This record gives sequence, structure tokens and C-alpha cells, in this order.
Amino acid sequence: MTTSMEHRASAPREDDPAGEGRAGEGRGREERAEEGRAGKAPGAPTRLGRAVRRTGSRAYWTTPRLVRGLTALSLAALLALGATATAVLGGARDGIDTIGHRAAPQATRAADLYFALSDMDAQAANLLLVGADPDYTALRRQTLDAYEQRRAQADDDLQQAAQAAADDPAGQRAVQLVLGRLGGYEALVAQARLLEEQAKAPAGQPSPAALDTYRQATDLLRQQLLPAADQVTAANEATVGQVYSGQRRALGGGWWWLLAVGLLALAALLGLQRALAVRYRRVLSPALAAVTVLTGVALVTALALAGRADDRLVTAKSNA
Repeated sequence: MTTSMEHRASAPREDDPAGEGRAGEGRGREERAEEGRAGKAPGAPTRLGRAVRRTGSRAYWTTPRLVRGLTALSLAALLALGATATAVLGGARDGIDTIGHRAAPQATRAADLYFALSDMDAQAANLLLVGADPDYTALRRQTLDAYEQRRAQADDDLQQAAQAAADDPAGQRAVQLVLGRLGGYEALVAQARLLEEQAKAPAGQPSPAALDTYRQATDLLRQQLLPAADQVTAANEATVGQVYSGQRRALGGGWWWLLAVGLLALAALLGLQRALAVRYRRVLSPALAAVTVLTGVALVTALALAGRADDRLVTAKSNA
């Protein structure tokens, strides 16, 4: 009887408002708990932030994880050092080859073109002075050979200059201008020679018609042809300067990249050596120490080779 009375006393009556309130609060707590359990998972930024905090914590980096991480970093840094050294030294070699064997010789040929054209005109004047006198046949043949030699030299220089200016619009225009003016000059010289032979004038006394034609040829040479040759020379020298400046900038930047990547590789190797010494009580790992020494030697050698390549680049430019 006592139990039933207690049960009736503890059971809320249907007309008891306080009992209903307490039951409602219990049901609310249960519903909120269910909603929390069935709620949405944390978003991606939240998960990323937690992962970063967990990775950055000291407890995360156990000995195996630390050793694996430093080993991976060391290998990546060594591979990056090898790739950087290959790219820098290969680019330096290509730059020296471009300056010393292609760009500089083209500038030299452009300068030779000016000389060849000037000597052509001098030999044409000598032909006019020798005239058609049979006493000077040997001298005339020698002078004509010299003229043809300079003419062939000018043609060869123009062909080389045209090839070098394949990617340079200004150089192409200068070469085309020289080619056009050279054709007109050679035609006037040939006409002057023909008039001189027809007049059969004695040596030192050219015919007025031949002399007038030669004056037209030499005016064309000095007023149009030689200035156009100067433009070819300037275009080739500008190409050499651009290649030289670009290669020196690339080599200077590559030197600093070599230094940075090499120091990173050494730092990773030394960090791995320290981790092994602290975590595993090993004073020194012979294999790792050997790799560290070899990396240092390779870094110093690569930096020295890059500096030597820069000196060779300057020498190639000065000899251009």
C-alpha cells in the first residue's frame, strides 16, 4: 500500500501544471540531444583548420613521422638542387654558345660588309683609271679579281646577316635595303666598265661618260648603300647586346636559386641528422653525413661553375 501511495504521489496529476512543465523540459532536452547527434558535420574550412592545428602540434610529430617528413624533405631538396644546377649551367652554356659562336660572328660579318663595300668602290675606281690600255692588262686583271672577291664577300656577308635577322624585323629591313642598293651599284659599275672599254681610253684618262656613270655609282654607295650597311651592323650589335643582357640576368638569378635550394637541402639533411641523434641516441649517421658533405661540395662546385660561366660570357661579349 505504501508503494502504491508513493507512486500516486510521485506521478503528476493531469491537472498539475508544474508536472507538465518538468516533463516538457525533459522532452526538450532529449530533442536537442537528438538534433545535435543528427546535425550536420563540420564544414571543410573547419576540418582543414583542425587538421592544420593538429599537424602543427608537437604531439603530432612522433619520431617515425618526424624522420619520414625530414627524409622526404631532404630528397625533394636534393632533386630540386640537381634540377636547378642542370638548368642554370645548361642555360649558361647555351648563352656562351650564342654569344661566342652565333651572335658575335654575325656582328663581325656585318662590320666586314661595310669594309667589303668600301673596297669594292676602291677597286672600281682603279679599274676606271687603268682603262683599256693593253700595257696594263695584268694590272687590270688583278684589279678585277680583287673587285670580284670583295663582291663575293659582300654577298656572303649579306646572306649570313639575312639568316641572323630571321627573327628581327629591323634587321630584315636593313638587309633588304642593302640588297636592293647593291644591285643598283653593281649595275652602274658594270656600265662604267663597258663605256670605258668601248672608248678605249688610255690609262689615267677615263672617258667622260664612264666617269659620269662611276660618279653615280659611288654616290649611290656613299649616300645609300653604306648607311644601309651601318643599319645592318647596328641591328646585329643590338641582337648581341640583347642576348648578352638576357643571359647575364638569367645567370645571376640562377646563381641565387642555386644558393637557396642548396642551403635548403643542407638544412634538411642537418635537421634529419639531429632528429636521428636526439630521438634514437645516435651521435652520427655515417651515410647521412656522407650525403651532407657531398651535397655541400656539389653546391660549392655548382656556384663556382656558374661564376666562371658569367666570366666567360663577359669575355665572349668583349671579343664580339
